[in-house]
Amino acid sequence: MLSIDLLFRLNTLVLGIAIVIGTFFIRMIVETAAPSCKKIGAESTRFGRWWNGVIIYAIPVLLGVVLCVFVGEPITPVEAIKDGVILKKVAALFGAVVGWLSSFLYKVARKTLKKKTGVDLDPTASPTIPPLPPEDEADTTPPPSSDPSGEKAEEKKTDES
Repeated sequence: MLSIDLLFRLNTLVLGIAIVIGTFFIRMIVETAAPSCKKIGAESTRFGRWWNGVIIYAIPVLLGVVLCVFVGEPITPVEAIKDGVILKKVAALFGAVVGWLSSFLYKVARKTLKKKTGVDLDPTASPTIPPLPPEDEADTTPPPSSDPSGEKAEEKKTDES
């Protein structure tokens, strides 16, 4: 009988980590090959809307099912193996649950980390470093004096003399 203690076994944790890593690589490959799928809102394409709305959430679940059904014994719980044969429906259900749970826990951990530290683990987020200006357009004038009174240094010298 399947119960909650299955979720805390070592093979289940390894499966969850494998699902998160596999989802990350699938996402990176697809979003590198088709950068338009990352766009959200009015700029998004039809595939981009499907990618962001449906496919991205289905990948961990499908990956969990595929790993449990086709990899078999090392990942599938012993309760899903009867007389040396893996019960495909039980293994598929277990893989789907672990896939959904691993993606849910990843989202919760990512949002919590971002809220506490300001660091985003989103693999598609690009750094927001502004580009440097070209050499010929660089401003070569010296910066104004940083006098808190707001007067220029020359005006002060004339007033003091």
